[in-house]
Formats: sequence, C-alpha cells, structure tokens
Amino acid sequence: MQKLQRNVYIDFLKGIAALGIISIHTAFWGGQSYTPEWFRNLTLMVDVPFFFFLSGYGASYHYCDIIRACKGLGKIWIKWIYFISALALVCLMTRYTPLVFEGVTDLRDLINNYMFHVSIPGFPVVDGSIWFMQYYFMVIFVNAIIMTIIEKSQQSRDLKKIYNILLGILFIWVSYDHYILGMDCSYFLFYSFFWMLGQNRKYIRINTVHNLIADIIIIGGGFAVSSYLLNIPIYGIQTAKFPPTLMYGFFSMFVIVLALYFESHIKKYNRLLVHIGQNAIFYYFGQGIGSSLNYYAVEKLLISNWFVKWCITYLLNVFITIMISELLSFSYKKAEKFILENLKLYKNK
Repeated sequence: MQKLQRNVYIDFLKGIAALGIISIHTAFWGGQSYTPEWFRNLTLMVDVPFFFFLSGYGASYHYCDIIRACKGLGKIWIKWIYFISALALVCLMTRYTPLVFEGVTDLRDLINNYMFHVSIPGFPVVDGSIWFMQYYFMVIFVNAIIMTIIEKSQQSRDLKKIYNILLGILFIWVSYDHYILGMDCSYFLFYSFFWMLGQNRKYIRINTVHNLIADIIIIGGGFAVSSYLLNIPIYGIQTAKFPPTLMYGFFSMFVIVLALYFESHIKKYNRLLVHIGQNAIFYYFGQGIGSSLNYYAVEKLLISNWFVKWCITYLLNVFITIMISELLSFSYKKAEKFILENLKLYKNK
C-alpha cells in the first residue's frame, strides 16, 4: 500500500489559492463599484477548479478508500459547524454593541446553516463563498467510490486517464443542454474532471519552457474558440462560470499548467504560503468574514485610483483574514484537544 505523504508544494499552492479567493472577493464584493470588469474577471483565474485540482492531487498520494474519504469530509463538516457556531455567537454578542451584525434567527436557522444553507446577513460573503461545498462533498464521495474500484485493477493508470477523458466528454455533452438520466450533472462532471486531473498529475509532464508555451497556446486557442461558440466576451468569465462552461474550464487551466511547470523549478517555498495552505479550510472560512468587513468599509476609503484602492483593500482583507483564520485554527485545535483528552479519561474510568 502507498505510504501517505505530505507534499509541501501542494500546501504552497493551496496558500496561493487561498490568497486568490481573497482577491476574487475583494474585487467582486467590495470592488464591484470601482474596479473594471476585465480586472474582476481576471481574478477568477485562481478559483474553485484549482481547489478541486489540488484536492485530487493531494488524494493521489494514497489509495482511495471510501471510509477515509468520508472521514475527511466529516472533519471538514465538523470544522464548518465550529465556524458557524462561533460566528453565530459573535453576531449574538454584537447586539450589545453599537455595531450590530445580523446572524442566525433561531435553532432551525442554525441547523440549516450547519447543512450549508447559509443565512447570516451580517456577513454576506460567507454565503457567497460556500456555494460550491455541496458539489465538493458529492465529487469527493462519488469519485472515491469509483477510484476504489479502479485502483483494484492492474490497469488502474490507464483507467484513471480514460475516466478523466470520459468526464470531459460527458461535460461537453451536458453543456449542450443534454441530460444524463434526466439530471443536469454539469457541476458534478466539471469539478470531477479537475479533481481527476489532480489524480492524474503524476502522469503529466510540463518540464520545459517549450512545453509550457505550447500548452498555453493550446489552452488559449480553446478559450478563444469556446468564447466565440458560446457568444460570451473574452472578459466574461463570471458569465461562463455559472453554470460552468468549456470557456471557464479552459480559463482555469492556465493556472494549473503554470503550477505543473513550476513544481520542478521552485526549490524554496514561502513559509507563510505553506502555513496558509496547511490551514486552508480555516482561511477559506475566515475570508468570508474578512471580505464582508471589507465590503462594508471600502466606500469609506476615498482614493481615486481604482488599482491603488483595490491593492489597499486587498492587503487589509488579507490581514483581517489571517487574524481571524489563525484564531479559528488555534481555538479549534484547543477545543479538539480538550474533548479528546476528556473522552480518553472517560474511557479509562
């Protein structure tokens, strides 16, 4: 059996991805009123497909197992419950302060938030950030089952590639208003393709500049053609994202091929980015708070140059997110340790 390893490069990329999500929400929420459309859409290059790719990439270091996959999803869900509970408590406490943030209304609303039906009006970007989580759980669960079957075969390497290609073909099929068993599976197929691309990472080689340039040209060509066929402007990435299209897929591939190329060229990783990557889930939750606060405060920043204004608000957003995410991570680990120690004492009685 393959030995489970931790790839520092993946953590490094997850750190970059987390900062990328912050840049997106700084541009699309607080920056909606002053940043140009082309710039907002450009920030979508480091987006959800990159997260799925990195998830599949990390999972490729051990054999897929449905039990392990469910445990991993369970841990994410527990962290989400902890985050929502803490945020709901903070919103409740603000009722006794001059600055009030509207949170959950009752126990039923709180439970719905636990199930990713988010309704915390005081922090709107939390809701705007978590839309993909239901697809993430579905993609991991279903593909873990499929990969468990595939990896038992002696031709697992070829079967992984075939399955990846099949996902792409099926996605193209449903993107032209076709359905599978009466269901629109476009989101599942699209993000499964990127997860499987990460699974097949070890079989992809982009070691030279010539390979990189060739891949970028091919991706750029596919991006331009799909933009033309879909009648979506080159800068209309947000339009191409919901529902996901080939255009959005090609656009997302730019950052993936760059990540594949630089893996063999970067010898030293930024410690802060690695640390953020190792705690990426808390940073993803935390940026919803940071981006919401930024959304409220941005109009008070009277700077005429849009790019300077965006840079300042982005750095402020990153700072707030780091503070909140580190507090979340620290308190969660302390709470987890306390519970485990007490359970151990209880069992020993």
